[in-house]
Amino acid sequence: MDICRTINLSLKRILPEGTHFSVIYARLNRAANKLTLVNAGHPCAILVSGQARKARLLQQNGDLIGIFPDASFGLMEIGVQPGDLFFLYSDGLVEMAGSGRLLDACNANAQNPLKDAVSSIVESMCSGAKPEGDIVLLGVEV
Repeated sequence: MDICRTINLSLKRILPEGTHFSVIYARLNRAANKLTLVNAGHPCAILVSGQARKARLLQQNGDLIGIFPDASFGLMEIGVQPGDLFFLYSDGLVEMAGSGRLLDACNANAQNPLKDAVSSIVESMCSGAKPEGDIVLLGVEV
């Protein structure tokens, strides 16, 4: 969380008025089976349990970077297990069809190898439509 606070304070001083952005910071500690997420106004991460193969949105709130000098960021630490997947994505992906559809796409691809799942999820979200924003999906296997 200190990283986001430092970035926010530094950028608040140099960004033009009205400029802001979102960030999600993830740290995976495989030795301790722990995932730490810090959210600064970014779409929430998705976790797919390796055993149940069920996707869930990891709900977090947080202020955007560059607006408030004393911004507050969402901090979450959760236990993870080998075989779990988590996804980080840009807001352009959910603007295409919503977070419910993204969760459905993650569930539908939970059994696929990660590299195949990522491309299939993006394809199902875009459904041949031309994206209006950035489309980024990062998948990580614990």
